Amino acid sequence: MDDFYRSIAAEVFVSDFSVIDRKNNRVLYTSLSEQSLIGWLCNYLYLKYYARDKNGLKRLFEHEPRYGTVVDLEDPDVAKAVVSGCSHDKCLDRSWKRIGDGCRVTNGALILECDPESFVKIDGNEYVVRSAIQRFLLPGWLYITGVHGFDSSELTEVFRYYHSVSGAACLEEAFRLLTSALNIEGFEYRVKVANNKSGLGRNDALVLYSKHPLPVKIMKEIGLSFGSDNRVWESCPFVSSISGGWGYAKELFGSVDSFRTSYGQKCCFLLARGLVLADSSVESCIFSMKKSFIDGRLDFHGSCT
Repeated sequence: MDDFYRSIAAEVFVSDFSVIDRKNNRVLYTSLSEQSLIGWLCNYLYLKYYARDKNGLKRLFEHEPRYGTVVDLEDPDVAKAVVSGCSHDKCLDRSWKRIGDGCRVTNGALILECDPESFVKIDGNEYVVRSAIQRFLLPGWLYITGVHGFDSSELTEVFRYYHSVSGAACLEEAFRLLTSALNIEGFEYRVKVANNKSGLGRNDALVLYSKHPLPVKIMKEIGLSFGSDNRVWESCPFVSSISGGWGYAKELFGSVDSFRTSYGQKCCFLLARGLVLADSSVESCIFSMKKSFIDGRLDFHGSCT
């Protein structure tokens, strides 16, 4: 994919998480989060190199700048403003508890890693912002560790599966089915979720890491839920089914055009591939994506070579 990133430099400039239209010398997006930047570039890559859609590219570049800076919810005044005009039950999620002083929370079934700004202190009590817990339905990246844990140091020896979907409801259902089944079976696993809600459509990807191959029982439960038929089990686990479907991660490095037919599925494919490429860094699932941008002369720190 490095060839793609290198070719972007002639048209767009990435600096401090902003995208600048070099031809017209104007800011397209400002204060982008890393995940939003990835989403924008995925759209750009698809429209330019796969669809060759000039009108789509024009619409992409005509979007008004959006995405403001992230507010500091640790600030008491900001925290009070967040809950102003509505009850705590609407804005804060009491079912999730913080684990120690870190950024992990649990509801007794899952352990999620949140951002520091996910926590709010009000009148001496600490709460978790509801939108932070539900953000796997929103743009962003999410790490999920199963109830039975997962040793991140063994990432190089795990089995990887991906699932790509179009639509938040599909992602939520896939997430629920998968994590519930694995928790019941006592599996150690880790899940990465990429959520890309762009102006051109919603596309998501989920990558599962497990130390052992998934049991046929679980594969069938998930496969049947997504309308797969029995013949998919004759090849590698989780081969492509509807909506991009489940697939073994090694498939991600084949041709994107070989088994993806729609715009949404191809964007999901790119997102899933980005997650798998980032295996070398557990702490930041887009570390490797950053390196690809820099190698392609796109500098995240204010310069473009």
